[in-house]
Amino acid sequence: MNIAIIGSGVIGLSIATELSRLSENIRLTIFSDSNCNRSASRASGAMINIASEVDFINRSHPLTYLKLDRYIENISLWNDLSYYLFKDRYSLLRGEGTEVKCRKDSLNELELLSFDSIFSAAEEFKINCQYHNNDNDDSKSLFLPDEKSVDSLLLLDRLSFLLNSYENIKFESLSVSSVNNDNLGWEVVLVNNKSIHFDYVVLCAGSFSEKILNNSISIDNPKVKSFYGVGSALKLYSELPYVKLPKIGRILRTPNRGGTCGIHFVERDNSIYIGASSFINPYPITGSRSSSVLNLFNGVNDFLKIDIEKLSCEVITGFRPVTGDACPLIGELQNNFYCIYGTKRDGLTWAPYYSFNIAREILNMTPMASWGELKKYCHPYRDYNSAGTIEHCSNSYILSKKYEALQHNKSLNDDDINELSNIAKIVHEEYYQGKGIYPELINMYFFGHINNYQ
Repeated sequence: MNIAIIGSGVIGLSIATELSRLSENIRLTIFSDSNCNRSASRASGAMINIASEVDFINRSHPLTYLKLDRYIENISLWNDLSYYLFKDRYSLLRGEGTEVKCRKDSLNELELLSFDSIFSAAEEFKINCQYHNNDNDDSKSLFLPDEKSVDSLLLLDRLSFLLNSYENIKFESLSVSSVNNDNLGWEVVLVNNKSIHFDYVVLCAGSFSEKILNNSISIDNPKVKSFYGVGSALKLYSELPYVKLPKIGRILRTPNRGGTCGIHFVERDNSIYIGASSFINPYPITGSRSSSVLNLFNGVNDFLKIDIEKLSCEVITGFRPVTGDACPLIGELQNNFYCIYGTKRDGLTWAPYYSFNIAREILNMTPMASWGELKKYCHPYRDYNSAGTIEHCSNSYILSKKYEALQHNKSLNDDDINELSNIAKIVHEEYYQGKGIYPELINMYFFGHINNYQ
């Protein structure tokens, strides 16, 4: 069995590792694009945070509900991967847990509601969670001991080292142009026009996947139109031996993590990672985004009380593709052709779960019982035109605007809500060509960012 894996991020290498664990009768070729400066895997803050991805906006989404239901399952897979790679769980999974903190007198209504949503989700799904009242700074917090962080660079290096030790696995530092069905299997076409034949293909190349899919004319799938989720983060470190970084131990973060991507703080070796200020864009960006970086600096001052004048800072930016209805493409597009694309922030968190089940499908082994349920919401052939998809996106957008107004002590009247609904309808009909709409796309239309996007 000859298998191509297109993409050498955390998902691609995890799938290759799982396949190699399950079978010796395979040959694997891993294609790695030489331009990985914008890789989401390499820019990741690497929180394994299933429960705290919840916020008030996305709490009721069936995909969010399903992931909460699989929380313990995924944590177990991370522990298994850590033992497999390092013979313990501490080398890979870092930190004492995650603390979600919120001021009791916060004027940010979305943060307060999101805090309550995380707490109620933890209770409903039996997630280990401890509630604390902090009288010393008039705040409240939730402590989630199972939510750790991962040094994504260490993980990538370890996976690459392991896979390079196998004789039946090879890496190709070549860019893939398209994948075509030649009736005998799959032909992977490289940018130098060289082609290689495979029995199976797994496409998980992040923001490069859209171009590969749309170039592959023999794949019976509608043209994929997606957007770049762009995350900005800061890496704080000291170049002076007498300036020491504070020890924070646990991950710290704001409650509004799911739909609005609040700020989080992760301690790494000799540095602190602060992220992520996120938005979506129809085109790749260049350079750092000053307003996002300023937001992160303010978060350092408000949350950690660090004097950053004596510290060095590196700005990190990574792409995280977003599909039109915010549900990723996960599954078999055609016979023996698999795709994992558009996972946004969830790619690293769920990499062991995806790799466990994709590998078993390829090898005709039994995947987890929950795998079929998840694919109902992530299958490439879902109906983007369904009234439910459009209504959900529109309602999510209106809800987010209601609470955005509350943050400024305002409210939306019926005329405001009707106008927002009309804008959502225009975006769906004129700009997304009947393929569903993600709520943030409506903001892009409103501010004139996608008028010329085809």
